[in-house]
This record gives sequence, structure tokens and C-alpha cells, in this order.
Amino acid sequence: METKNFTSKAYFRSLRIIHFALIFGLLLFAAIVIFLYASGSLEKDDSITDVMLIVVGIMALFGFFGNRIIFKSKLKSAKNMSELSDKMNGYRSAFVTRLAIIEGPALFSIIGYQVTGSIYFLGFTGLLIAAFLANKPSIQKACEDLELNHEDSQKLNDPNAIIAEIKLIH
Repeated sequence: METKNFTSKAYFRSLRIIHFALIFGLLLFAAIVIFLYASGSLEKDDSITDVMLIVVGIMALFGFFGNRIIFKSKLKSAKNMSELSDKMNGYRSAFVTRLAIIEGPALFSIIGYQVTGSIYFLGFTGLLIAAFLANKPSIQKACEDLELNHEDSQKLNDPNAIIAEIKLIH
């Protein structure tokens, strides 16, 4: 099995790319659905609006609060690791999981708008995208979240320091 070393600069660039790609995907999907409604290509189905609002509301609450709970849980195991590389691999896993927990309800709310045409679903989508934006990855947040010591924090702040190692599967 081959491994690849990540410098601090490359590590956080990859997290920012993932973060941006997921937000861009949500915005693109929402824009396409809005365009399809504006062009008259989609028809509303009001019969399931109430049920969908309840389901999306529950999912949005889970997205808002569940992402924090699960992130902290996954982060707890990363904090207990002794090597910085292991901590950073755990952090990446927790971070991507956090984004996925927010993205699921956001996608479902866009689908709710697509099916029902109710603007409330776009409101849920906007709130979930705001939650996404609030979780933009940064060195400072990683240091705080992982409660790193001074030496490890210094490594993260050095763009050329190797902070993570990824095992590649071919």
C-alpha cells in the first residue's frame, strides 16, 4: 500500500476544495430547479407539501444539530491520538462527515421545492447553506477543534510542514 504525505497547505486546500464543491453543487442544483420552475417546465404538486415540510424540517434540525454532535464525537477519538498525522486524518473524516450531514437535508429541501414548488423549501436550503458556510475549514478552527499543543499548532501554521499521511489504495 502506497502513502502520500500532505503538507499543511495541501491538506487545507483539499478541505477547502471539498467544502466549495459541495456548496457549489447545492447552489447549482437549486439554480437548475428554480430555472425549471421559472421556465414552466415543472408543475407543482401541493398534495404533499405539508408532509414534505415536516420531513424537511426534521431533517434540517438534524442537519443543524446532528452535525455538531457527530462531529464532536468523531473529533473526540481524533484528539486522543498521539501522532499529528493520525489526528489530522481523523479531523478530515469528522469534517467530511459533518458536511455530509448538512448536505443531505439541503438536497432533500431542494427536492421538496422541485416537487411542491413551495418557497419554504428554498428557505430551508438557504439556512443549511449558511450552516455550510459557517463550517469553512481553517487552520485556526482545526487547532481549536483538536485542542492541539503549541508544537502541533506551529506545524499546522507552517505551509510546508507535513501534517498528514494518506494511504492510497490502487
